[in-house]
Amino acid sequence: MINQRATRDNVDKFLKTALPHFLLMRGMQGKELMEKGLSKKQLGSHLSIIYQAFNKVSFKYQPLLHKLYFENKSMKQARKELNISHDTSWKYKIYGLNDFAIQFNKIQKEKNITPILNLIEIE
Repeated sequence: MINQRATRDNVDKFLKTALPHFLLMRGMQGKELMEKGLSKKQLGSHLSIIYQAFNKVSFKYQPLLHKLYFENKSMKQARKELNISHDTSWKYKIYGLNDFAIQFNKIQKEKNITPILNLIEIE
């Protein structure tokens, strides 16, 4: 069984450290990553996997994750802009980041990437 809180922490740390690094390497901003029509060549392999995993996350959670990780907004700012409650925002973050971890692992397996960066914690 997945430890949702530990997995959330792993993904949160990954997106707050690795994502800015990969964006900087490509000379991009977080908002640019979510533009449609970007090629794998423009993104590079690391950003391409993050981009694909993010786009496979449930649509219900994407707006919150986008504001937190690609626009670098605080939870309070994101909650206010999306007009969602405190409890809902934290539930969406936990479920959304866990969904991201699952999608991220699937994409790595599909592309035969080794070693797989596993963000999922098992209880």
